This record gives sequence, structure tokens and C-alpha cells, in this order.
Amino acid sequence: RKGDLVCALVAYRQALAITVDLCGEDHQNSATAHINVGRILASQGDLDVGIEEIQQALTVRKSTLGKQHVDVGRAYTILGSLHSMAGELQAAAECHKKSVDILTNSLGAKNNETKSAKQKIQMANDEVAEKGVGNE
Repeated sequence: RKGDLVCALVAYRQALAITVDLCGEDHQNSATAHINVGRILASQGDLDVGIEEIQQALTVRKSTLGKQHVDVGRAYTILGSLHSMAGELQAAAECHKKSVDILTNSLGAKNNETKSAKQKIQMANDEVAEKGVGNE
């Protein structure tokens, strides 16, 4: 059933459970499964739990890959986007800044993914300046 987020969430949670059973919590496949679950939850409007899932993935990626790995930068990009969706603008800007720093070091300043991350940090900073708020 195309577009069925409920079924997708069930499937991704099953995949997460299987992956953790087979590989352990501190494994890249588990981190990816947490990201998949987090994205679906965010799409359903459950931003707080979605953010928790992405933070779990980020913790795993930092501990297994190192703090400057490109996949850590990608996790910060996702986390920043979820914070932005939740109206947590300062947290979003901070995540996007970390993402830009890591992606620039990993992929280079001219890489399209790095450029996209730079646009996201600019949008987050603009929103913070416009609304004059931090985390709500």
C-alpha cells in the first residue's frame, strides 16, 4: 500500500528489532534503522519521538564511526530538519551548523550535499532572526 505510513512504521520497527537482535544496538545497521523509524514518526507528526530516534542513531554513528564521519554529518542534517519542524529553531540551527562543518571536512565545500546543508543552516538562522526566538 503505497503511502501508508502506519504500515511503514510497523515494518521499520520490525526491521529495527531484527537488526538490533542480529547486530546489536551499537552497529551502523541499527543506526540506519533508527533513522528510518524517526523519519516515519516525524512524517506522522510525532516529532518528539522522531527526534529521539535520530538522536539514538547519531549517538551510535559518533561512537562507531567517529565524530567527523560523513554519516554523522548526515544524521545532524536530519536532526536539524526535525528540530525545525518542531519549531525548535535554535536547536535546528546548531544541528545544521555541525552538519555543515562535518560535510565540508568530509565532502568538500563544493559538494552538492554540503551546499544543501549550508542552505538549511541559512534558512534556520533566518528563521531564528525573524522570529527572535530560540528553543520553544
